[in-house]
Amino acid sequence: MSAHPQSDRVRIELLGAFGVSVGGREVVDTAWPGRRSAELVQLLALADRHRLAREQVIEALWPHLGPEAGAANLRKAAHHARQALCRQDAVVLSGGRVVLFPSCQVETDVECFERAAEVALRSWDRAACAEAASGCTGELLPESLYEEWTQARRDHLRSLHVELLRLSGQCDPTIGADAFAQVTSPLQVAAQRVPAPAVRPAPHPGAAVCAGHLPSAAQRVRQPRPAGASRSTAGRAAQRTQEQMTYDLRRLRLHGLIERIAGTHRYQPTDFGLATALLLTRTYTRILRPDLAELLGPDPPASSPLPSAFDKLLAAVDQHARQAHPAA
Repeated sequence: MSAHPQSDRVRIELLGAFGVSVGGREVVDTAWPGRRSAELVQLLALADRHRLAREQVIEALWPHLGPEAGAANLRKAAHHARQALCRQDAVVLSGGRVVLFPSCQVETDVECFERAAEVALRSWDRAACAEAASGCTGELLPESLYEEWTQARRDHLRSLHVELLRLSGQCDPTIGADAFAQVTSPLQVAAQRVPAPAVRPAPHPGAAVCAGHLPSAAQRVRQPRPAGASRSTAGRAAQRTQEQMTYDLRRLRLHGLIERIAGTHRYQPTDFGLATALLLTRTYTRILRPDLAELLGPDPPASSPLPSAFDKLLAAVDQHARQAHPAA
C-alpha cells in the first residue's frame, strides 16, 4: 500500500511540454500568473530531492539581480506558484532552502525515463532499450532551450536517448547506404525539386543539429555593412542571407533531419537527423582528420600504409584520366 494517498501525489511532465497534475487534477496553462512561477517549479522538479538552496534558485532564475532583489522575486514567484497549484505547501521557503511539495510524493517523467534508461543500459537488452527509449517523449522544456539551468540535464537526457536508440537498433551511428541516400538525394515535393542539403567540410560537422536547436527562419544574421556600401545594398545582402536560411531549413525539414517545435518558430533535430549528425561528426573526427594528418602532416608516420595506398589511388586516377582523354 502506498505511503501517500492519491491527493498527495504530484506528477510533473517536463519532456516535450510542461504540465503538472496534483492529486489527479491537471493544472491548466492559464493558471500560471507568470513565466517565473512556472520556471521555479520546473527548476525544483529537476533538482535532487526537489529542493535547492535559496541562493542557487536566485542565481539560476535571476542571475542579474542582487541578493535582496532576487529574494523578493523568489518570494513573488513562490506565491504565484502556490496560487497556480492551489496548495500552500507547493513551494516552501524555509531555513534557507526552497522545497517543492515537501509533504507529497513527487514524480517526474524525467526521473522515470532516467531510471528506466539506467536499467536498460545495464542489461544490454535490445527490447528493454527500445522500451526505455519510448519513455523520452520529447525535448526537455523546449520553451526554455536557452536557459542555462536546463543545459546540463538536457545534454544528459539527449545522450541517454541516443544510446538507447543505438543499442535497440533504431539509431545506428553508422547508418547505411539507403539512409545516407535519403539525406543526400534530392526530393520531389509538390512537383518541385528540393535539392539535398550540402555536405561541406567544417570544423564541427553536424554541430548545428547536435546542438539541439536551430534558429527560426525569421531570424536574420546581422553582418557589419562594408565600408562604402549603401544602406540598400546592405539590406539586400541581409535579405539574401535570410532567404538562404529559410531555404536551407526547408531542405533539412523535408529530408527528415529537423522538425519544428510546436507553437514556436524554432526547430530541433529528429532522431534520424541526430544519427546523421553523429555519422558525419564521427567520420570527420575519427577518420578524415587523423588519416589526412598521416597523409599531409609535416612528419607522417613511416610505417603507415596510408601514403602508399594514397599514391596508388592517385596513380590509378591519373591513368584513368589519360585513357579517357588521350593527348591529341
